Amino acid sequence: MLPLAYPIWHLSAIGHQSYAIIGAVGFIARIRRLREIGLVGDLVLSALFCIPLFFAVQLYQPVRSTLLIANAAQAVLPLDGFFALERFPNAVTGFRWMQQHGTLELPNPGGSVLLRLTLFGVPAQITPVDLHVAANNYRWTVTPEPRHYEVLLPPSQWERRILAFDEPTQRINNRDLGLALIDVRVTGGSATPIIPLALLAFAALSGYAAVRLAVARALPIIFLLALKLGLLAVYLAAAWRFPLFLTCLALCSGQCLALIGLERARQIGNRWLRIAADTGVCVALGIWLAATAAGILSFAMLIGLAATTYALYLLLRQAAVGMPAILGISLGVGLVGLLLNTLLGSMAVLIGPGLIYGAIGILAAVILKRGIAGRSIRYETTLSACLLFLLLVYGTALNVQQWSADLSQEDIAFIWQDGTSIAAGINPYARVETVITSGNNKFSTYFPLFYLLVALTNKLGVVSFSGFIALWRYGCLAFNLLIAVLIYSGLARRSNALLGVFFAGIWLLNIWSLHVARVLQIDFLPISFLLLSILLFDRQPRMALLCFGVSLAIKQIGIFLLPVYLILIWQRNDSAPSSKRPGAVVRELAGGLALMLSIPLLVSLPFLIWDAESFIRSILISVTRNPETVIALETFDHLTRQIFPDFSGTPTKLPMLLFMLLIYGAVFQRKIGLAGSTFGSIVAFTILNSVLFFQYWAWFMAVLPLLWWELGERGVRSQKSEVRMV
Repeated sequence: MLPLAYPIWHLSAIGHQSYAIIGAVGFIARIRRLREIGLVGDLVLSALFCIPLFFAVQLYQPVRSTLLIANAAQAVLPLDGFFALERFPNAVTGFRWMQQHGTLELPNPGGSVLLRLTLFGVPAQITPVDLHVAANNYRWTVTPEPRHYEVLLPPSQWERRILAFDEPTQRINNRDLGLALIDVRVTGGSATPIIPLALLAFAALSGYAAVRLAVARALPIIFLLALKLGLLAVYLAAAWRFPLFLTCLALCSGQCLALIGLERARQIGNRWLRIAADTGVCVALGIWLAATAAGILSFAMLIGLAATTYALYLLLRQAAVGMPAILGISLGVGLVGLLLNTLLGSMAVLIGPGLIYGAIGILAAVILKRGIAGRSIRYETTLSACLLFLLLVYGTALNVQQWSADLSQEDIAFIWQDGTSIAAGINPYARVETVITSGNNKFSTYFPLFYLLVALTNKLGVVSFSGFIALWRYGCLAFNLLIAVLIYSGLARRSNALLGVFFAGIWLLNIWSLHVARVLQIDFLPISFLLLSILLFDRQPRMALLCFGVSLAIKQIGIFLLPVYLILIWQRNDSAPSSKRPGAVVRELAGGLALMLSIPLLVSLPFLIWDAESFIRSILISVTRNPETVIALETFDHLTRQIFPDFSGTPTKLPMLLFMLLIYGAVFQRKIGLAGSTFGSIVAFTILNSVLFFQYWAWFMAVLPLLWWELGERGVRSQKSEVRMV
């Protein structure tokens, strides 16, 4: 089409739109109060809002073109897999080297799109390149000199066109370089992509619905229609180049519908149904944002925007602010967050967590204000539950963010190999002698419960390491979150709910737990069952002892607590009336010991029959192995060995055992309980152990709250004794 024809098309479309605007304004102006129009009027107004979109189709007919250079902002040219911008000598033009895999996101002007890429390859070499665009693949070679390369893409209904490059690389100056991108020109037209227009229509209708709920007069509707037409004109004129524009519209439409849902939920009489409705609205908003902006916004940003919308609604509604102001403030905060996320560059990673913690603060203020007002609800528990939920969501995001780590050399890979060996009929404990003589430190040192679980998944069809990891990631995440819930539950019952939130957050966010979540070690499982055992011991002692046995059957770090459980069983039954019968205490001790050791012995029995010597030697390696650490620190026994060369092997465990005896004595004298003794035992194991790995510190962080747990139990016991004295 001739360039002169574009203004003619543009003026024709503007004329049609102006006619539609005049008709729409005339219809709305006759309505004094919107509540009088009924359903038919709403449908007519909704149709009027969609009229300009039909004429927008005409504006896509002319050919449009834009040039995107390598030094463009991330908001204009989103790219991944590229090095930092470089410049030619004595030139303003810049370029970016591409790694082996690189992606570009380009705007879609509509119809078939002609790309003109300005590229060059590494010196003195012809570089083959593969370009993937949706289901289409293109292949050509790139010379070392800058040249233009044109590619014709078929039409697409989406707002953006994603280009994925694959090419070989060459090592130059400690960088693996493939291609260099100077600029890309995008040219297209003659057809209308459906997705942008549908999103524009959805944003207009959701905005109409929100304003219709908030006000009763026709003037705001007229203003909204004019604003919608203005946004459409801006988008068609220039904003189609930027991915942020439709993201803003998606956020605004989602927030409008979310506020409508929250306002309707306020009319529900049942408190729990209202909470469920609010939760559903927030989840729906997060899903909508993830579906429309997942490639632009981070997971934390999506959660932060949804949580902030809900928190602002509660705060402003409690302050008796009207819906028009709530709409304006919520939309303003959301748009500012998006702009900061775009403009701050590398600092943009702070925006999502900032919104999350801002929402937490607002929710805390809302709930505490209601509590001060003297309502009957236990606001401390409600507040702590809300904060715990947000922490669990944020902890999930942190765990998921680490799922791309390479695990081929981590312990979980060797655990998987041992499990697959069992599935193949090979005893993994039988290689203990070979491992010792070869100097390898990857022993099968755990009780076999987790190995058997790996073998079971193998028999069920998960035969590859990648498939097992894809499954185990979710299990590791579930037990990680379970530990946080158990910490909160124990402190909420025995001490303080807000203190439980504090330590649950410390568990989810500390560096050691995040490390275990990254390498997918199995420590979260035994820690979960150990904490569950401590939590259940007072009310369901038999179930607690079985949980302790499961913890040992997975990883035997808690073995030092076996005497503590026996002492507590003896103390509980020694004071009971049934203890007067001969042998009653002995039977209870034997029954408790059987419960604790039943599962470890049950899963170990096949290997004891298979090769008892290899199995026992493998399990005892943890006692006999030499000092080893992954941290640049020296353990006390390693330093002692420099003074006394014979101080090695089993004798190095004597100081730790002496400290354990002190803990057992304190339990025997009823000075500390199960929580306090668990804290002391794990601390002694972590600090005084000859072998120190990162995952041991995760055990330390898990039992750290038990100190306050123990103090809370002592406070409860003292209160009960005072009541009995009175």
